Amino acid sequence: MNYRTICLVAGLGLFLFAHKICAAESLDNTDEVQQLLDDLVAAYKTKDIPSIMSAYLPDERLVVFDVTPPYKFVGARAYRQFFADFYAEFPGPIDVVATQRSITRNGDFAFAHETDTWNVTSKDGERTSMATLETYVFQKIQGRWFIVHEHASVPADTSASTAQPRQP
Repeated sequence: MNYRTICLVAGLGLFLFAHKICAAESLDNTDEVQQLLDDLVAAYKTKDIPSIMSAYLPDERLVVFDVTPPYKFVGARAYRQFFADFYAEFPGPIDVVATQRSITRNGDFAFAHETDTWNVTSKDGERTSMATLETYVFQKIQGRWFIVHEHASVPADTSASTAQPRQP
């Protein structure tokens, strides 16, 4: 083998070794993201808006799609106002249970999805339960994880649909 081939093979080997180490570290280390989500659920329950918002990117790059109007929130200020309005509408006890959580991390980005069950009490004392499907996108910025995008949806019950298939 010539010098160039040896360097190429050695460089490729070093690259693959480093990639394997970095990939294993980044995909397996989800503890910080897990803790952030656990803290977020705890803050939902106590209606602690500053703690809730500390999980989110604190500027106008934050984008959240939610299940309530206006359905799209751009920026931390708009999403903070959503929580103020939500807790005013549901001043009674709130319980949130997160299940089926899955987290994937690669470097400074991660995403998670889970099912959240919200049990809320309205101003009139009426208890409501609702399941939401949540997808979070995280970015590690200056050593700290932030939710930079969130998408919530409500499972659709298509068994009650009256739609008929089109005839050919």
